Amino acid sequence: MVGPLELAGRHGVEAVLAERLDTLFEAGELPDLKQLRDEFAPRQTLCPEVVVQMPPVSVYDELLDEVAA
Repeated sequence: MVGPLELAGRHGVEAVLAERLDTLFEAGELPDLKQLRDEFAPRQTLCPEVVVQMPPVSVYDELLDEVAA
């Protein structure tokens, strides 16, 4: 079965997937690739929306005036 190898390598879950496969094989069961993907493949996450407000350039001039003083 190539599917579990692809899953392990692509998503970096080699150790935990190996433990799961050992457990399945000891119980005499074959792995269900869809179930393994649902469990071990990363979920899509939403990125937070970040709003950056740039200050006016005059603020930087004021900072430079304070440092020079």
